[in-house]
Amino acid sequence: MSIHWIMLGQVAHALGDHDLLADVSTLHGENLTQTKWIKTRLKEATPQLFLAAD
Repeated sequence: MSIHWIMLGQVAHALGDHDLLADVSTLHGENLTQTKWIKTRLKEATPQLFLAAD
């Protein structure tokens, strides 16, 4: 979940761990991209599910 990446980023920032912060930023971005992709797929597939049920 995105909230976990945000929290980990805050911890990395508080610790001054620049390597961890860079990793968290990259991975959080990837997670957001994946979330966007799955939401799009769900929006595309949901109407088909209802049509197939008829």
